[in-house]
Amino acid sequence: MNTNQVSITDLNTAGGQRMRAYRTAFLANNFRAAATEVERKAIWAEIEVQIAAFEGIQAGLHSGDASRGLKGSSSPAVLAALDVTDSTWADYKAQLTLVSTYNSSASDGLGESASSYNQMAS
Repeated sequence: MNTNQVSITDLNTAGGQRMRAYRTAFLANNFRAAATEVERKAIWAEIEVQIAAFEGIQAGLHSGDASRGLKGSSSPAVLAALDVTDSTWADYKAQLTLVSTYNSSASDGLGESASSYNQMAS
């Protein structure tokens, strides 16, 4: 295989990263909407699984990972694209960390305060 080629497994796995990111966003939204702390903990556990999988796959796409069947790449173009994804992921993960600190009670209180303010203002 020439250095500009990517294995089929690597290509398919890289494509799956987009789905994994969408799934993580879906879970983050469910986390925020969860009615109970028990639900939030279960959802966050799944988010952590998705984060670990995403990061493990990214590392394997860079350097290879026999357990995942990933060969990695030495192509400068592929590595540059992976670096862009890594950078975007770092920003996204920071947002996920912010979601993990979501406090529904504080949010509800803020909503009630805003409602009260809007009633007073009208």
